[in-house]
Amino acid sequence: MLKDFLKQGVRIEGLFDLISRGQDAFDGSWTFEHHLTSPNLIKFFGDTSGANPVRILPYKRGQNANTPMAGDEVISGEFSGCIMGIYKDQGIAMVNHVDTEKDGFGQMPQKQAWEALKRRGDIELFNESSTAGLIPKLISGMTDKKLLKQGAGISILCIASPTKYYSITRVAVFRDQAHIYKVLKVV
Repeated sequence: MLKDFLKQGVRIEGLFDLISRGQDAFDGSWTFEHHLTSPNLIKFFGDTSGANPVRILPYKRGQNANTPMAGDEVISGEFSGCIMGIYKDQGIAMVNHVDTEKDGFGQMPQKQAWEALKRRGDIELFNESSTAGLIPKLISGMTDKKLLKQGAGISILCIASPTKYYSITRVAVFRDQAHIYKVLKVV
């Protein structure tokens, strides 16, 4: 599973372009390259040309993005306070990236819509993970002064896995100017 390869120091290529499109979820894939003299590498593809399937759930500003899990892991990002939720709707396991950005009136309508969805009697909530407050906590504990100066490039990626209890793995990453991520910590 993808979540098992996301360790501190691993580089991630190709993912930023896929999750920042603002489009509907789609099937992608990834490969893992083990390197002896440099950090290990995970490469993402916007098609099924990689060795391992994954569902890619891009962030949609001002919307809640969702997708059926369909038996594969689902990766989404960048999270800086948003929520990832896994629930069952009409027998189908769904993953939701809940936008928590405030609108022009200081409200969070997407979060309110998520709360309303969870109250529906026909929805079974499996897991929910908020990333609110994770980045400031991570930055305050950093010892790498170079990265600390570039704290704006830090965000969270979330992976929903079709395990027995539908787990969510949160990974703190630094995105460089070439849009390559480096895993800082699994949080």
